[in-house]
Amino acid sequence: MKNLKGFTLTDVIVTMIISLLITGIAFSVFRMTYDQLFSYQKDNSENQKLILLHMMLQNDFQQSEMLICNDNTIKFEKSYGRSCEYTINNESIIRQFDSVKDSFPFLITDLSTLYKKGEKDNGIIDELSFIIELKKIKYPYKFVKSYPSELETNNK
Repeated sequence: MKNLKGFTLTDVIVTMIISLLITGIAFSVFRMTYDQLFSYQKDNSENQKLILLHMMLQNDFQQSEMLICNDNTIKFEKSYGRSCEYTINNESIIRQFDSVKDSFPFLITDLSTLYKKGEKDNGIIDELSFIIELKKIKYPYKFVKSYPSELETNNK
């Protein structure tokens, strides 16, 4: 009988076990990388919403002529007739501009408004401040409105 050169059954089984281990390790590394990427994308999305909220509030504060507060709703009145409203509660901030609503689902704490010359009756505010909690990190927000002197004399 001739001896043929080839692989034994043991060689094939050992090779299959080694390739299974390498494939398992590669899949585990891929899964961990995928989970981290997904987590990063989620964090990035929340941070983008936070930045967008800040930019919108900042622009509305700068462009508005008067800020009127009723309970947890703040109306930004603008000279060209287009006003917007922000409704702030503990779980979210909702911005309504014309028929478009933007919702920002953040945990809001320490909401406070400072009324113009201490007069709460007219509802005109000078300052808005609150804290947004995102992943146990607190982001303080404070917006201050400076009214022109003509408005000061008209309201007297």
